[in-house]
Amino acid sequence: MRMYELRKKWYRAYTKGRYFLGMQSNQSSESLNSRLHKNLDRRMSLVDLLEHSDHCLSRIRKNEAELDATASDTVPFTELAAEPLEKSDALIYTPVMFKKVKQQIEQLSKWEVAEVTKNDDVVLYTVARKESRHVTYDVRFDMAGPLLQSVNCHCLKMYSEEIPCAHTFSVLKFIN
Repeated sequence: MRMYELRKKWYRAYTKGRYFLGMQSNQSSESLNSRLHKNLDRRMSLVDLLEHSDHCLSRIRKNEAELDATASDTVPFTELAAEPLEKSDALIYTPVMFKKVKQQIEQLSKWEVAEVTKNDDVVLYTVARKESRHVTYDVRFDMAGPLLQSVNCHCLKMYSEEIPCAHTFSVLKFIN
């Protein structure tokens, strides 16, 4: 039990720079294991086991393909009064990912750009929480002339879940 309490102190060091898309570390393998074990029999031969695993994998891939097709043919609902960022992101993200992105966009009202620092092709925006200005995050925009090359936020949400954070969205709103 103590290991899980201590995990908060060390887990970022092991997960920094790794992409999990919001998935827990063993979630995908557990899903496959549960499907494999569903119709598994101890008396199966090795050939039967391989055929069974191939069948399970093909069903998983078929379901993923169907979800991809559905996602590419639909646009998540956005209200007429929604933020312009929300409307444009509804066209970019799949419905499942858009729900997560929308949660970040809804946080826009809590953040504002407090400071802008320009240094050659790097623009650093300090984003502060409106209620408590001491809570800040730095959002770094790397530019190549007028073109945006990359965006990095101190909160690392983009690295851990591959969705932009509310801090990044607040900068995008600030610069229109």
